[in-house]
Amino acid sequence: MNDVVRKVKPNILIVDDLPENIFILERTLKGLNANFIQASSGTEALKVISRFDDKIDLMLIDIQMPKMDGYELTKNIRLIEKTKHVPVLLLSSIFGETNHQHKSFEAGASDFIFKPMGDHYILFHKVKGILDIQFDQPPKTFKSEDHEQKEVQSEKGQKTPFKNKMISTSSKMEDVMKLIEQIREFDETVLICGETGTGKEVIARKIHEMSNRANHPIVSFNAGALTESLAESELFGHEKGAFTGATGQKKGKFELANEGTLFIDEVGELSLNMQVKLLRVLQEREFERVGGVETIKTNTRILAATNRDLKKMVEQGTFREDLYYRLCVIPIEIPPLRHRKEDIEPLIDYFLEKIAYQYKKDVPSFSKQSIAYLKNHSWKGNVRELQNVISRAYLLSHHKTSIEIEILREIIPEDNGENEKDLSNVTTNCNGKIHYPISLTEKEIVKFHSKLVYEECNFNKTKTAARLEIDIKTLSKRLEGNTVS
Repeated sequence: MNDVVRKVKPNILIVDDLPENIFILERTLKGLNANFIQASSGTEALKVISRFDDKIDLMLIDIQMPKMDGYELTKNIRLIEKTKHVPVLLLSSIFGETNHQHKSFEAGASDFIFKPMGDHYILFHKVKGILDIQFDQPPKTFKSEDHEQKEVQSEKGQKTPFKNKMISTSSKMEDVMKLIEQIREFDETVLICGETGTGKEVIARKIHEMSNRANHPIVSFNAGALTESLAESELFGHEKGAFTGATGQKKGKFELANEGTLFIDEVGELSLNMQVKLLRVLQEREFERVGGVETIKTNTRILAATNRDLKKMVEQGTFREDLYYRLCVIPIEIPPLRHRKEDIEPLIDYFLEKIAYQYKKDVPSFSKQSIAYLKNHSWKGNVRELQNVISRAYLLSHHKTSIEIEILREIIPEDNGENEKDLSNVTTNCNGKIHYPISLTEKEIVKFHSKLVYEECNFNKTKTAARLEIDIKTLSKRLEGNTVS
């Protein structure tokens, strides 16, 4: 363990035009013992940066702000000498957009996540991870590696009645639980597939809790959150002097998870170089710390998760085929919330109880009209979006006993169920097999499949028609949805 401890608190700048969001973020990160600096706009943030004498260690910036949004603010921050290398985490509560992460990196941000609002685990540990890496070891008020391992080991003893519960009454999720029950005695790798926000980490923890390794730690690693060099250090650890700022030895996730489970989220984001290194550990059960020569043996079960089509990535050469088959020994597909709407009402009750417990208030209820409104929404952000909406509705209701539909209309637009037939609802599973919403007609399925092949052929109609073994005239009709032939 490194004996060097940072003597001062980290300085975190929070930029958001809504005071209640700043309050929630500060409350979420309270355990990091940080100094929080506030700004309510991009212009104010730039003024704060210019007059702030001490070093800002991290910035949390909301994307949706008037006049200067988070992307533009981040670009301006990168032009300032003293902040051009400061980690910037962009946040958004708008679900359903798929290019947030790409636009965030393009602007110069270190990462992007959805605002947790109700579930603070993701934000807290991402911020903690960034600060741990910056200072090689967190301040004493942070969880040490030993403390973190003991806390993870004792998770079955739950400090609250709401930790890692899986709430579902749907037959589709019942099938998932049956599969988890079937594999509980085995140590094979599991690949958990599903859209963003479906609860892949909850499933991973359930698999661990029901396994023979339940008395050992489960450690999480987000492959999409770090650069390649930082990801290698996080997974395998590093020795003192391995790189600039490595002032002591640090254990990696594989060592912390020894005898237990390592959950690798967003595994499809790993670089090809890191894929090779991960494959070697899966095959040889050994690794070296960054900058080290000692070979360390590991007995760790791997659970991986992705929202991407790894089979297609293999075909495109962006994911190793041998690693894919190593990870996908047991595939588990998590259905999106729009395909199991019977889970919405019990999830509403669960999230209301959870947030009421957190704020030590009475549990409110949703009116029947409000519940019907929520059931009619398409939930592109899945369970995570639902949790976000419930938390915001609770806060905006000012602790009323009943949450009415007017509040929900302020948070999410009226849906009318139209997105149920939206072709963007079509997903693929771990094996690249296409899953269509039950409500799609044969004509709509043909249209989607033709458009998929059309995109894969770089929008070349001649190549697409040849691949589908049809003429160009028929292809044009298919793309317009006018035929099933």
